[in-house]
Amino acid sequence: MPFIYTVEGLAPYFAEFSERLVSELALRGTQITGLSRSESRVDMSTEHTGEKGHLTIFIEGNNIKITYTVERERKEIKEGVVGAITGGALGGIISGLLNRDAEAVVDTIAGAAAGGALGAYHGYERSIEEQTEFARLLAETIRDTENYIRMKIEEQKRIELERLEELKRELEDVEWELSNIEADLLALKEEAEILASEGKNVSTVKRRLEVAEKLCSDAKKAIASKNPKEAKAKALAARKMLDRARDLLWQL
Repeated sequence: MPFIYTVEGLAPYFAEFSERLVSELALRGTQITGLSRSESRVDMSTEHTGEKGHLTIFIEGNNIKITYTVERERKEIKEGVVGAITGGALGGIISGLLNRDAEAVVDTIAGAAAGGALGAYHGYERSIEEQTEFARLLAETIRDTENYIRMKIEEQKRIELERLEELKRELEDVEWELSNIEADLLALKEEAEILASEGKNVSTVKRRLEVAEKLCSDAKKAIASKNPKEAKAKALAARKMLDRARDLLWQL
């Protein structure tokens, strides 16, 4: 029966999650072999304090799932039996353990002549405990990895929000400056028209005002494209052109 863990909503971060989980398991004493990786699945064999198993990390919908299947070492057999129990009694204990027949085990042990056979039973208990211990280690590592990824996502969101707020401020500053430039541009155009009606040659002034107007239009396009750097440059050029037109106008 495999252990199954689900991490909700982190499928878009599968690569980062799986890499960190594998790294953290290794740092916590897990030997990892046979590692294979694809865009949506990672498989490996694991060993931790004598317990071997197979671990799979994969995407399911918008979630990440981790399954761990234990290849339990039968320590109850490896430890053997030290004592007076032999033959049928030993066979009854081992058979009961392997078949998980608790009553058969109890009956056999109760009828045994010595306590040495308990080594087999305690060996089985330890294999179960170690399996549970690694399951807890795996769950803890998954939780820590999930928390790390979620904290990183929140930090990225915070940084992005700050960037957007700064961008908004920069664009608003350019818009404010541009509105002042356009107001000055309108006033100078009207002044140039008055001087032209009085017989003054305002052609050089009008050419510069036309350039300033074009630069203002370019600045607006840059603002719409959320490019404050270009918008500032266009607005600054428009202001300089406007100042030059004003100087020429005053000389008439």
